[in-house]
Amino acid sequence: MFMLSSVIVHSKKAFDPTFYMFIFLILSFILGVLTGLFFSDKAILFNNSKYVKIRNNEIEIRKIEFFGVLTLKRMPFLRAPLRKLRNIISILAALIGTGGAGIGMGIAEMLKRSDVLAPDMSVHAMLFFSVGIPLLFVLGILIYSTMTYLFEWRKLVASIDKEYGEHVIIYNSKKKSYKKIKEIMAESGSNANG
Repeated sequence: MFMLSSVIVHSKKAFDPTFYMFIFLILSFILGVLTGLFFSDKAILFNNSKYVKIRNNEIEIRKIEFFGVLTLKRMPFLRAPLRKLRNIISILAALIGTGGAGIGMGIAEMLKRSDVLAPDMSVHAMLFFSVGIPLLFVLGILIYSTMTYLFEWRKLVASIDKEYGEHVIIYNSKKKSYKKIKEIMAESGSNANG
């Protein structure tokens, strides 16, 4: 049995900081989805793809690429800064390691003791808010990309089924030649229908 329970947080005043943090988290997620929409290009998913080859009713998959929809074609000047930023982020992640939560708790506690945060404000809520903004933004981008990838696969398989009446999916992770795959299928007794 699946049970749902609601979480209700009582507020004594109309301008509750916890409510505003929740609204900013939701807006960060929506902004991530819209950014994923802006930086996606469905045309590059299967056309000229080196990971997916389509031959009549056969689809050969060499690599599953959920984020293959994302591209910087609309803003190519971002390539170099993002490449440099990737290196900086990986260095920071290596330096901080698993102590990131401890550092965040320390910062939140320091803000509370210096009266920047209200005394009744939860340190954990502030920590989750500060970590949640960038994580939900990136999660929105990745969810949009993944859902677009899966919907495009569904449309591709439906169009092949409509045209040929059936489809065959060949997963070729070892990148063997198409001739070799056909030989293996013939030896194992597999027919073209699966």
